[in-house]
Amino acid sequence: MVKPQLHQIFVPADSTTTSKYEIKENEGPVLTFSTYNAIMHELALAYPRNVDGEEGDYEFLMLHTSKDSIVLKGNKWGNKMVMKRLPDNVNWQERMDSILNLKMEIPGRFDVSINDNDEVGSAIIDTKNGRASFIVDGQNVSMPVSFTTNTVELQTPLVLKGKSYSSLKWNKDANTFTEGALKLTAVIPEGYKPVTFWVGTWKFNHEGRDEVYLKVSIDRAKQLHRFLSS
Repeated sequence: MVKPQLHQIFVPADSTTTSKYEIKENEGPVLTFSTYNAIMHELALAYPRNVDGEEGDYEFLMLHTSKDSIVLKGNKWGNKMVMKRLPDNVNWQERMDSILNLKMEIPGRFDVSINDNDEVGSAIIDTKNGRASFIVDGQNVSMPVSFTTNTVELQTPLVLKGKSYSSLKWNKDANTFTEGALKLTAVIPEGYKPVTFWVGTWKFNHEGRDEVYLKVSIDRAKQLHRFLSS
């Protein structure tokens, strides 16, 4: 079997799928999706060239529950998740699209400062792999992150000068993340263009007889596709 090509976001924001689930007993209550789920199980499938798959889980130990959240830990890979209750009137496609748009807007590298003028280091936010790395105030730390419609949420709080930071709010116009006294300012290389700039048809200048074009498009899952034609 040939493994399908997976991306960070591999289904459109309006995709839905249905499967059965059960609550079992192990070291505590375990939530398991007992029939094939086309989205979730895809990340857990193993292949000859990738025996660990994408290290996805479909059985979760329930660590804590409240009225508005359920804290889960993957039974095999230890992936930790918090499921939060959304209001009934949330449009799921619009919400997912806004999260994907945020991830496309975020540059990779940032200068880190406190109180606008006390520069303490640098940071990298890797939207593809969902991680943030900081070299700040003598620390070299890395942690998983999640994305909302306008924030990056750090799984492990960043502690600087005695204060903790875990929810960084994005300002598109200023290219900054902020939380309290903490500011991450994007380092924009000269000539940088956002992903959406490249969408369209581009003509190659070359010495051959045939005209050659590069067509770049973006799909509903916010993935770029490139096609050469003449």
